[in-house]
Amino acid sequence: LVIFPFEEKLYRNAGVPADFVGHPLLDLIPEPKARGEGTNIIGLLPGSRTCEIRRHLPVFLGALRRILRDYPRCEISLFASAQIPDPFYEEFLLPWRISGAPAVKIVREADYRERSRLDIALTSSGTATLENALLGIPMVVVYKLFWPTYALARAMIRVPYITMANLLSGKRLVPELVQGQASAPRVAREALLILEDPRRLAEFRKELSSLRGLLGGPGAARRAAQGAIARHGGL
Repeated sequence: LVIFPFEEKLYRNAGVPADFVGHPLLDLIPEPKARGEGTNIIGLLPGSRTCEIRRHLPVFLGALRRILRDYPRCEISLFASAQIPDPFYEEFLLPWRISGAPAVKIVREADYRERSRLDIALTSSGTATLENALLGIPMVVVYKLFWPTYALARAMIRVPYITMANLLSGKRLVPELVQGQASAPRVAREALLILEDPRRLAEFRKELSSLRGLLGGPGAARRAAQGAIARHGGL
C-alpha cells in the first residue's frame, strides 16, 4: 500500500503487487488560504536534525540579508524542531540580532496555522517541501550533505529531482539548489525571482495547490485499512 502515485507503477514493474491509497498528509493539512498584499512573510525551515540546521540555517540567513535590501518590511519565522531547544537556534541568530536586522520569530506548531500564512519559504529538502506544496507556499529548496555522502548518493540515485513537488509534477516547478549550488546569493536570487513577479507568484501557488489532486484525496488511512482487509480475507 503506497502513498505516492508513481510508487504503484514502480512496484508493479518489479513484480510486487501494490495499490496507491493516497497520502495521509491530506487529512492533516488545510486547503491553501487566499493571500493579500502587504508585508511579505518568509519562513525558514532548515531541517529537523542538528546537522541539517548547521548546514542550512547560515545559508538561509545570508540569503535573507540580500532579500531584505529589496523587501525591508518582512516578517520572518523560523520553524524549529520540537526536539531541539531554542538555545541551539540562538547560536545562529545572535549575530543576526546584534546587527539590528528584523526580528526572527522561532515557531513550533502542529496545526500549520503559522505556516499557512507564509508568502515564501526557504526550506531544506524533506517532508516540509510536500507540506509547503499542499499549503500552496512557493519555496526555494536546498540540501547540503557531507561531501563523501553526497558523492555516494549521486552515484546511486537515478531520479531527476529531490523535491516531491517536482517529482509529482514531472518538472522543475520548485527551484532546487543542492550541495555547491546551495549558497546564500543563489538562494536569494531564486527567492527574488519569485517575489518580484506577482503574476508568476500567483501561478506558482496555483500549480502547487493542484498537486493535492494527484495524492488521492483525504481518507488514505481508511483506504489502506480497506485494502489490507480485502487482501487478507477480512481480518
